[in-house]
Amino acid sequence: PEVDAAVKLDPERPEAHYVRGQVLLHLGRKPEAKKELDAAQRISTGREKQGDNARLPSPELLQDAQ
Repeated sequence: PEVDAAVKLDPERPEAHYVRGQVLLHLGRKPEAKKELDAAQRISTGREKQGDNARLPSPELLQDAQ
């Protein structure tokens, strides 16, 4: 519930989507996890293009969701 609240409070924060994706992955909910991890990556990539240096863990860590 706290992770869901974090995403609702700031849906443009990639870290919140990443953590939610990791929790869902741990619970075995791979399709939902992939959606969250993809959102985290999309938001992070958009921020990088705008000059924000916030980075998510390497893509290799996200492979379990695929």
